[in-house]
Amino acid sequence: MRLIENFDINLYNERIIELEKQIEDLNSALGYLKEWTGAEITNDFFDYLTDNRGAAIENILSRKKISKHIFDKYNIKPGDSDNPNYSICTNEIFETCYQVNQLKSSLYKLIDFIEEEHTMSFTIQNEKAVTIEGLEEQLMRECCQFASTKAEKQRLIRLQQACEIINEFRKDGIRLYQFMDLFTEVHGKYAVDGAKIDNISE
Repeated sequence: MRLIENFDINLYNERIIELEKQIEDLNSALGYLKEWTGAEITNDFFDYLTDNRGAAIENILSRKKISKHIFDKYNIKPGDSDNPNYSICTNEIFETCYQVNQLKSSLYKLIDFIEEEHTMSFTIQNEKAVTIEGLEEQLMRECCQFASTKAEKQRLIRLQQACEIINEFRKDGIRLYQFMDLFTEVHGKYAVDGAKIDNISE
């Protein structure tokens, strides 16, 4: 078990508050999105959204999609102006499209958050964004500074020494990928492959 040397409570609180605010804004946007377009809010929907970004937002919130959803809601065919509810539909379409730019703006602001945090910090349940199980513990670990063990310190020293050796080879024009290729495993130990050294020399 690693010992905690320091816990940044301010950073933890900032991250929790920011995440809760982003999820609240996201759920607000999703509510309007579902109401205005009938979109089914699933994890696959978010994959589509992040894969296509702006094109997806414009497609989902197009006048065509909004009109179809509203006409379907009232069970009216587009152009059926004799239906007594037709004017109700057209007015609702007009009012919705008038407000849709604000929703588009919200989604454009949230798209990076969705791409970075979907499945990492939140998932979709019952068509709403909810934090994943164990998120608070995960954030707590990220805000902790753990005390280094003696073994970790010794390993770090050896790695620094290895870097110094690799840098010496770099002066001879041997790049890192070439350096790593010089070794082979023999009887469970690493050994230098002489043939590859000759190839580099040539």
